[in-house]
Amino acid sequence: MADAGEKGEEGHSQGGSPASKLDNLAREDLLKFVKRQMVNMQKLKGKNEDLSKKMVELEKKADGGEGTDIEKKLSEATAEKQEIMMKYQAVQLELERQRNLTEDMETEISGLKEQKANIEGQLAATEKKDKELHEQLECMKMKDETMANTFQVFQSEADQLAKANKVCA
Repeated sequence: MADAGEKGEEGHSQGGSPASKLDNLAREDLLKFVKRQMVNMQKLKGKNEDLSKKMVELEKKADGGEGTDIEKKLSEATAEKQEIMMKYQAVQLELERQRNLTEDMETEISGLKEQKANIEGQLAATEKKDKELHEQLECMKMKDETMANTFQVFQSEADQLAKANKVCA
């Protein structure tokens, strides 16, 4: 108790601050306080040991068990990524092939449209020529008819002249 009193007096003389609660406690109270602190310290040591054990277990798992799981998952993810990239590239190649095919078809369609326009032009020219030829044919038929009629008239006149010559002769 004398030591506690001396410490208390030193605390007052040095800093001029009030004495701590421990300086003012009775001996029995100090013993109870010290015992509680010892019990708390034992509990903390136990918790410390438990946490140390858990930490060692976790380190072992990280080094051995779970580390391989992570590596395995990483390896699987990498393989999956490569597979997806290969599929993506295959899709890109197919898309490029489809683009080229579409361009070829568009070029072919353009050529066919030009051919169609040319054929339609030729058809129109042929129809015009056909119409002209029909008109010429009709004209020729009329001329033929006229010629036949004229020939009959001439034939008839020739027959009459021949009869008249026979009668006169």
